[in-house]
Amino acid sequence: MRQMHVVSLLRAMTWRELAGLAIGALLLASIAKKLAPETVKPLLHHAGLALPLLLLMAKDIAHAPQAWQRLRSAHAARAPWHAHVTALLPPELPGLFKLDRLLWLGCLRRVQAKPRPVTLPEGVALTYLERGAYNTARAVVFVALLLELPTHALLLHLFIKDPDALLVIHVLGAIAVLYTLAWVLGDCWHIGPGRHVMTAEALHLRVGVRVEGTLPLAAIARVEPVDLLLPTWRHRHGVARNDTLVLTPFDKPNCVLVLHQHAQVDILLHQVTTRLPQYVFLYLDRPALLAAHVDRMRPAVSTPC
Repeated sequence: MRQMHVVSLLRAMTWRELAGLAIGALLLASIAKKLAPETVKPLLHHAGLALPLLLLMAKDIAHAPQAWQRLRSAHAARAPWHAHVTALLPPELPGLFKLDRLLWLGCLRRVQAKPRPVTLPEGVALTYLERGAYNTARAVVFVALLLELPTHALLLHLFIKDPDALLVIHVLGAIAVLYTLAWVLGDCWHIGPGRHVMTAEALHLRVGVRVEGTLPLAAIARVEPVDLLLPTWRHRHGVARNDTLVLTPFDKPNCVLVLHQHAQVDILLHQVTTRLPQYVFLYLDRPALLAAHVDRMRPAVSTPC
């Protein structure tokens, strides 16, 4: 029973969260190595390298049944060999590569000042940038990036004397700054005016290339305001973390869509097909507008999806 709990915990944890834990474990091992006696340092060195790999391996093994199912589906569809290889990978990995390509493309189009094509249908615009903190956060990132390289140049000389090591760190820092800048510019271009759209039959969700999908109104049971931190909200309502999903550009959500229990709606989340849980959290400039439309259209919706 305890093993099944560990497997469920690993499956519920996203790959990004696990990567953060792996990096944290590596940093903790590095700190422990600095403080440990000389006789223990070799052991801590190997443990620090092995622990992140063990975490990633455990996560991969926990998802082995899903990988096997994807491989069987690819074989049944007589997909090419590279599709079989992709089926064995975590879906988040190909999704990350696709997201990276789209963000770099968006950065290029932003630099070229190309207009963003309109892909959403006509309807009621539910904006999330007018009163949100996304633009402020973007400005903070730009300022931080501008300060990053001068800070490296001024401070690293105080701690690192090896010129070759300094050169490597400066190059890696410049690449990190360039990559972050490209992602921020690309994300900004894809988000555009920043809005979801409500039509007579569906809510079209769109947060750049991070979130894309169509949620039928028939799948929405109700819309509720949220004025608590998510852990507090989940604890107060007795909702498990696996039953929630946050779809915001940056802000803390201020409303939640409660879906019908048996609703089955898939969207693209970070370029990975994802089934929406029962509780979907959004940030909107005017959340009451969405709630009013859902309440007004509810009598016209006969049965849930």
